[in-house]
Amino acid sequence: MVKMRVASELKKFKNLASRTAKKDETWFWRLQVAARDAIMSIDVSSGASPVKTTTEICDIFQTLLGGTTASLIIYGENGWRVEAATGQGAAEILGEIIDPNNGSVSSKVIKNKKPYYFSNIDSLREIIRQNHPSRHSDNIFCSFPLLSFDGAVMGVVNVGGMKETHPVFAVEKGSIDGALSAVAAKIAKLKKNEQVKKLESSVALHEERLESIRKDLEDLKESETIKERLLYMTIHDLKNPLSLVISNLAYLEGMALEKEAMGVLRLSRFGCERLLDMIKASLDSHKMGIGKFQLHVSCFDLADTIREVKKEFEVVSHFDDITIEYSGPENLSIEADGGVIRRILSNLLDNALRHSPIGGRITIGLKKTNGATVFSVRDEGEGVAEEDRERIFDAYEQAKSVMASSGKDGSYGLGLAFCKMAAEAHRGSIRLKAGSGKGAVFVVTIPDGLSNILQDAPSSFI
Repeated sequence: MVKMRVASELKKFKNLASRTAKKDETWFWRLQVAARDAIMSIDVSSGASPVKTTTEICDIFQTLLGGTTASLIIYGENGWRVEAATGQGAAEILGEIIDPNNGSVSSKVIKNKKPYYFSNIDSLREIIRQNHPSRHSDNIFCSFPLLSFDGAVMGVVNVGGMKETHPVFAVEKGSIDGALSAVAAKIAKLKKNEQVKKLESSVALHEERLESIRKDLEDLKESETIKERLLYMTIHDLKNPLSLVISNLAYLEGMALEKEAMGVLRLSRFGCERLLDMIKASLDSHKMGIGKFQLHVSCFDLADTIREVKKEFEVVSHFDDITIEYSGPENLSIEADGGVIRRILSNLLDNALRHSPIGGRITIGLKKTNGATVFSVRDEGEGVAEEDRERIFDAYEQAKSVMASSGKDGSYGLGLAFCKMAAEAHRGSIRLKAGSGKGAVFVVTIPDGLSNILQDAPSSFI
């Protein structure tokens, strides 16, 4: 439909321009109205060709003014550029960059925002004739500014080679303004289309990159999931042979062995049991992380559990002359997951041993307070810098101790991270506070009546 309208308006304009009868003022008025309508009918939709559109505009103006050449200069990203040209020598100037300060006709129009009309362009000394000589065999030349809605010059239309003075010079120079306004509107639409296309291209490029990043992330996530599952399966499979070793070592302990051999045996068993605890902590930490950990809550004597764990660690503590003491009641019942609480204690004691000086003292405390059971592990080690006291509960976090210069290991590994997740699974907490003078104290709080708490507010871990 648009093509038919364009063809109709162009045909009407061409027929009127080709009349051989006497051409009066009325004829030129009708001709410029037809030119305006022909220009307005030109397709400048998003799918239209900018080259075809600008060439049609040049052709209409060349026909309207009876010239042998026409050109259209438009301001864009590269400055002032000849975007379209018709007539002899058109191919030679197409794409030429125009310097607005070179003194040419076009530069005068750009600066003054006014049209120029010349009956003899060669007689004007202040104008530099830059166009190809073959384009203007005749001297009559005119140049018009294309103004935007805010009055800025957005382009220039040049027509040359007229053989006689045109009515536009003799009658009413402003009568051509309608056609010029139509051209300016078309050029503005072309520029807008160009901006939209660039924006769409940019958006499409970013969407393509985003999709690529999203795919990479999905592949990475899938790869990480596979590696995590393999690691989980590997750690899980370590339990069986390690449990077998521990069972055999326990069997050997019941045999009559020399004191030295028994000491080595017990130390080996302790190391295997600690390794088993680490495996279980890793497996439970994974389950807690994905919300599939289940507590097995029962009522047991925490004081007895502490004494049992204390005895296990005394197998290695005597090598550095480290004393482990218990400060608390003879018996204290608690409702919790006994195996998990035992591993919390083991991790805290292991951490305390690694950071205790030779001849140091570790104290395990236990008490009831404010509807909760509180147990703690105090050491006399290098302590923990205040800025690190929260980060040490993150998995694999390296805490900088106040005695880092001594070369001691500042790593708190997965153990404390497990303790934090395990305490929170019990609806409790773990915190670190500075010791009196030196060292550190890890305090674990487990609320009373845990089975009722979990029943009233189901945990994300169970």
